[in-house]
Amino acid sequence: MQTPIYDHIAARVAAANLRMLSPFDPCLPADAPVDQQETLLTARRDLHAFFEALYRALAEQPAAFGIAPTPDDALTPGEADEKNRKQEITAKMKKPRDLLNQALDLLLHAGSIGSLEGGTLLAAPDDTLATAGRSRNLMKFMEGARLAGLELAAEGPAWRLRNSRFPAMMPALCDLAQACAAHPTANLGCFNFARCDFRALTQSAYQPDPADLYRAFDAEEARQLLALHAFFTARGYQTELAMGGKFDWLVRYQGSRKVKSTPLFQVEFQERYRSPLIMQVKFASTQRIAPLLPQQSPALQADFIQHTFRCRGDECGWCRNNKTLGPSVVEYNGEQVMLCWYGNRTVTELDPPTTQLIQEYALMHEQLAQAA
Repeated sequence: MQTPIYDHIAARVAAANLRMLSPFDPCLPADAPVDQQETLLTARRDLHAFFEALYRALAEQPAAFGIAPTPDDALTPGEADEKNRKQEITAKMKKPRDLLNQALDLLLHAGSIGSLEGGTLLAAPDDTLATAGRSRNLMKFMEGARLAGLELAAEGPAWRLRNSRFPAMMPALCDLAQACAAHPTANLGCFNFARCDFRALTQSAYQPDPADLYRAFDAEEARQLLALHAFFTARGYQTELAMGGKFDWLVRYQGSRKVKSTPLFQVEFQERYRSPLIMQVKFASTQRIAPLLPQQSPALQADFIQHTFRCRGDECGWCRNNKTLGPSVVEYNGEQVMLCWYGNRTVTELDPPTTQLIQEYALMHEQLAQAA
């Protein structure tokens, strides 16, 4: 489903973080006294509300954060010059994305090293804080965070943080920041922090479940993704969450390596696209698939033919230097078609028929194990 064009590019960045924000689950320790649980609940509720307020403020008033309201831009899959367009949109998103990341890094660092004094957080000076303080752009961004109640003030060489809108949040900020800073995978720690996911307090190497991440997509897409997730996991596929940056993620589904040594299916969130859901079915080589193709449904046969490259012979020349992977002749609709060994099905819109098609691709690939 197509997402709307936003008012400006900073709103696109902020909207991605809003989509990723974890549902509020305080994860209160069961053994804490009742009065402490109430205090923890209030602090964690305030921190979660702060993250949401910060992202919404950036989306609504970028100028307050020192960011010009640059018109929004987004990609449509398959458009002309897609590679250069990706670079163009990435460049437009760079300033708001970088500044938001730096602000979150600053809060994570201050929370992980600071000490609580009443309802405030006092962070002693160190090189990280000193570098942040010298960045005029970052300090301007932090002024915008006042819209979400955050106040950052120098106190001698130290920094003091408080929040007028969410005054109880600082203990929760410290708890979450310390857990995320200690995560063995730095990008995942930052990701958990930006999502305000308190489940990070329950496991030292916590990572969100794919079902949680799929909430970032529209409701119908999420339903179809959950159906696919249930299908793949029931058939023994392993899931892998991969981070391309602090907030860029994809989920890969790896089946039996006897069938295919690399993942068959993956789901990715791409904020540069008009519709951020990008999926891929990565076929086994055509010469392995070709004997199975006549046994498949007409819909799958047509789809496979459409999304496997035609052999271009000497114009390509790839096969001249490869003796194991080459083109295959496939009969389709009474004609013989010479197909390249490589095919890759990109899916950008998910509905029940497409979900069924992806499942059929998986079942077809499982037949390769029987044919081996």
